[in-house]
Amino acid sequence: MQKNLSIWMGTLALLVACNHQPPISIPPEGQVFASSDTGLYTLELPTGKSHLIGNYTTGPMLDIALITAQQDPNATEPVLYGVTESGLYQIDQTTAQTEQLKLEGFVPVNSLTATLSGELVGAKGQDLYIIDLDTRVMKKLGSIPTQKWVSGDLVQWNSSLYVTLGAVDAPDTLASMTRSNGQVELNELGSTGFREIFGLTEFKGILYGITSRRELLQLNPKTGAGKKLAVLTFGGYGLQ
Repeated sequence: MQKNLSIWMGTLALLVACNHQPPISIPPEGQVFASSDTGLYTLELPTGKSHLIGNYTTGPMLDIALITAQQDPNATEPVLYGVTESGLYQIDQTTAQTEQLKLEGFVPVNSLTATLSGELVGAKGQDLYIIDLDTRVMKKLGSIPTQKWVSGDLVQWNSSLYVTLGAVDAPDTLASMTRSNGQVELNELGSTGFREIFGLTEFKGILYGITSRRELLQLNPKTGAGKKLAVLTFGGYGLQ
């Protein structure tokens, strides 16, 4: 998931505005991009069948995000990004080769998603950040009102931004975020029943998650409850 965006409200509005678009268009029909900490995959939904595109030339990779031509009119083709502890990278979708981008104010985030106009939003702990790819500047947007922390991904669903939250010795919680009267409002929907859900995506009206424990999940967007669909060949760290 605004070229001159200066407030978090505008960012959230752009994130939820494109909820009817498919998350990606490059992999074959019925597949999405998925990431482990070391490699890029295509993932078939809902079967969980995967294909390794290639191993990253840097890492470990914490999350990935895809910006399409609809999100950035200046882009001639979709661009895949990834984030590590050391920086932001552009990823070749056919080889998984990486190229680091110089970024002012970089903070290593464990969650990354694209906005409608071609910027990136990330999260770390309870803090939210925006990355302007034109100016190559990363800035803090605000904080999520919770004692838990962002497990590893954000995804748009209808009029809200959904996130998985982690806590000590407990399964991840699915929550939704909206903006009201200048404040971020968080609604914890319920326990997913699974830990370390590091990747989230909406695909053909269904909310999916992948875990670092090699689980492909279907998540209920009303209750948060998760259902295991398949065992993956890799530990999941990102989903697009």
